[in-house]
Amino acid sequence: MISHDVEAVGFSMFGGVRHNAALFALVMLVSCGCRPAAPPTAMSTRLATTGTSHRRGLAAAKDLFYKAVAGDLDSLPSSLQMLYEMGGGESPDPQVVAYTGAATLLKASHAPLLEKNGLAHQGLVLEDKAVAQAPNNLEVRFLRGVTCYRLPKFMGRSELASSDLAYVAQRAEPAVRQGRLDPRAGAAALVYYGKDLEQNYDATGAISAWRAAARIDPDGIAGRDAVKHLVEHQVAP
Repeated sequence: MISHDVEAVGFSMFGGVRHNAALFALVMLVSCGCRPAAPPTAMSTRLATTGTSHRRGLAAAKDLFYKAVAGDLDSLPSSLQMLYEMGGGESPDPQVVAYTGAATLLKASHAPLLEKNGLAHQGLVLEDKAVAQAPNNLEVRFLRGVTCYRLPKFMGRSELASSDLAYVAQRAEPAVRQGRLDPRAGAAALVYYGKDLEQNYDATGAISAWRAAARIDPDGIAGRDAVKHLVEHQVAP
């Protein structure tokens, strides 16, 4: 994977800090179209998708997820369990579905080779399902966009990644200010969007995106990574 910290937080759903043989093996397995692993069936509690309990449960599951993708893998089983208890991939809440998919992809990156196939395919299916349920949900689009961004081009998801990241990045700053988007997700979307613009020779647009990321998440990993990109381009945050 890429060495910048935000790539580890992610929102590389595959873990690690560099593009390596394990990732290549994983995406080769995903690309073969094998059947996904069966979704969890033991869901002890199905919380309502509205109300304080659900919001708190999702927030706690997200916090554990972000810890896991930052390297604290002991947090991942608890995050997944909380997501399963809210319905997992069958939840009526698209964010629960999307985070279940993202957490499943992270689990796949550290699973034995024979288990990677089903887990990775299942995670991508859940992210697509979540976007189909809520195409205007910024957090849902972010999770799919950043996952697809990290996949090799031969998997045919590059345009999907660019579309998702652009959709989120163009709305991220006001959405974060209004409390409609997690700043960790918003800033990371802007960082990746900036990288996508840079690869397409739009340095001005990339710098604007990184500056926005630094504004909305100044003390977070994504915000710090945005500053690194700006320093590399010899411009002020």
